[in-house]
Amino acid sequence: MYIIESEDDLQHIPKHAIPIGSGSNSIINPNIAHPLIKVSPKFCEAQCINNQLTCSAGATVATILKWLIEYEVSAIEFAAGVPATIGGMVYMNFECWGHTISSLVNSVYVFEFNKGCRWISRSEYDVDYRWSSFHDMKCIILAVQLNIVSCRRKVLKQRITDHLRERKEKQPILKSTFGSVFKNPIEKKAWELVEACNLKGMTIGDVKVSTHHANFFENTNKASFKDTMNLIKLIQNKVHTMYNINLECEVQIIQ
Repeated sequence: MYIIESEDDLQHIPKHAIPIGSGSNSIINPNIAHPLIKVSPKFCEAQCINNQLTCSAGATVATILKWLIEYEVSAIEFAAGVPATIGGMVYMNFECWGHTISSLVNSVYVFEFNKGCRWISRSEYDVDYRWSSFHDMKCIILAVQLNIVSCRRKVLKQRITDHLRERKEKQPILKSTFGSVFKNPIEKKAWELVEACNLKGMTIGDVKVSTHHANFFENTNKASFKDTMNLIKLIQNKVHTMYNINLECEVQIIQ
């Protein structure tokens, strides 16, 4: 594991290393041969200049929410309760309840192995559902610049409280999960398809389809990579057999 705390650290990164954000929406093969990369929250200090927040890609949602409250500005309240980093959210084009991170991005600071470091403006990269152009680039997201607006502290706290309550009601956020397993196909929501196949509560080893939300897996003890992958394949096969729909993974499988 390589931790990037400054640009000086980049010269030590091998080209075959894989960035993982916080790893919160990933499952990693324990036999992986590639080294992994995480950007430290210390890479750069959060600061506001001209209604834009610049922060490390390794900064967590929780940390940035505290910063927003302290300085009374609005940005990512909709992500309250998500155990992600800002860089990971940009990479995955995080979206929930009608809000997308890409709508807030002004620019992204990246390291490209063949080109070095540069800022990429939002207009220079494409986004789609759970996807951004960074998936196709051999790069590491180092920092992000978000557009922010003034907002009273009381309003911010209420928004965050409301989003946390909604997330607790709808998702098993107090359980050991890696977030959503599957992308939602056009035809139906992924959880609806899993439920329709009577797979809610299904277990393989210590991996369980959550009874709280069927598009989440819960680690009930010592879930293995192999059992997790087997449960994913079982669900994909069942849904395809019953509905002729190919469920695509949202969780990033690193192996």
